Amino acid sequence: PEEAVSMVRIHNPALVLLDLNMPGLDGLTVLKQIKEISPVPVVMFTGEGSPESVVRAMKMGAVDYLTKPVDFKHMLKVVADAVQSVEDSKKIGHYEIRSEIGRGGMGVVYEARDVMLERLVALKVMLPEISTDPQFELRFLREARAVAKVSHPGLVTVYEAGRIRGRLFMAMELVKGTTLSSYLRAGHRFSPAQSVEIIAQAHVDRHDVSDGFAVGAVASKDGFEDGMAGGAEVESGVVDD
Repeated sequence: PEEAVSMVRIHNPALVLLDLNMPGLDGLTVLKQIKEISPVPVVMFTGEGSPESVVRAMKMGAVDYLTKPVDFKHMLKVVADAVQSVEDSKKIGHYEIRSEIGRGGMGVVYEARDVMLERLVALKVMLPEISTDPQFELRFLREARAVAKVSHPGLVTVYEAGRIRGRLFMAMELVKGTTLSSYLRAGHRFSPAQSVEIIAQAHVDRHDVSDGFAVGAVASKDGFEDGMAGGAEVESGVVDD
């Protein structure tokens, strides 16, 4: 480990590729020592079936990971994203972070600017411990594709979903408004007729979108979504399963 860390100190590389499981070496120990002396981006190599180690590596400062055997084209993309992350820490891929909108148990939603299409979006970025769950990733991307196919006045538009710097993300239509809880705390109340109308507006055809995602992703264009803005966890109110 000392030799690897010394090389980082002397040569100041643009990127470090580090294997979690090297003969006679603990990749996490080497990662810790590297991050103590340098801000260099580190991408971890890992074998299948080691999500706990990947989560620890991401929390210790690794910017991304690659599962062996590695696809060469995918590796080039991950490396390019990792180097870019240091050059501009306020960007995630081609999204420029402007401010944090909301935070919950599964991730963070930012107001971001898509620099390629020059538009504002709500960028939902999942936590590392969730992003490294293969089953969650499959469900997350499947439901994102399902929602992207649906056009509904009470549903935010999904522009893109995937993985950037080891984290699952979803770029969605940015809807300005207030949350239901904030609206009620301000002393506003709905009549029974208004409540029925809001619920009707928020209804999503269950044949098009799975139940679990529909509750989280429905964001009323009138601004009465709750939880994390831009389609995330609903804490209370108008949309209930």
